[in-house]
Amino acid sequence: MDRRFFVMLVASVSTCAGSAVVLAADAAGTVTAMTGKAVAISSEGERALAPGAAIRNGDEITTAAASRLTLRLGRSTIVHLGPATRLKVEPHLAEAGGVLELVDGSMLYDHVRSSGSGSSNALIRSPYGLIAVRGTRFWAGPSKGRFGIFLDHGRVDVSASGHTVRLTPGLGTDIAWPGDAPTAPRRWPAARVREALTQTTGRPRMPSRK
Repeated sequence: MDRRFFVMLVASVSTCAGSAVVLAADAAGTVTAMTGKAVAISSEGERALAPGAAIRNGDEITTAAASRLTLRLGRSTIVHLGPATRLKVEPHLAEAGGVLELVDGSMLYDHVRSSGSGSSNALIRSPYGLIAVRGTRFWAGPSKGRFGIFLDHGRVDVSASGHTVRLTPGLGTDIAWPGDAPTAPRRWPAARVREALTQTTGRPRMPSRK
């Protein structure tokens, strides 16, 4: 059975007054690293991606099997995509950052707070539940036959089927199927964390936050 993961991410990033960075109206970010093949599909057609390529609002990014991609969105958000992943970048919302839809696969979301950037307030909607993120670095995707969310840094509230659980660093939760409640927060074994990260980034450890 084709189990698809639909995730919408709304990230709130404050703007630094007097910033000299001006992006085109449809600009969302850039590709910073890639292994294998990936394409972006838009109303204008399909284009191959490579490091340095621009990502535009409305793009649907697809990584091939055994391929991985890293994006920088705005000034402070980095998104790592695993193999066979589809991610749609929706137009920005006023004062609310970007909207992402994870159609398939896995992602590692990392908001790196730096000088001049604010905290990230992300809201992820999916058939599995609602994920409210504050600040943070988290992984989401298929793990052990379920939809898993693991928090490395910050805070995450996961709500589904009338139940809410709060994740603190080192804890994870699973939602077996849409309509199910999230499991009680628990510490993921190191082997499971390594497996999730390797799936998405190709390495068994969290990437450097530079």
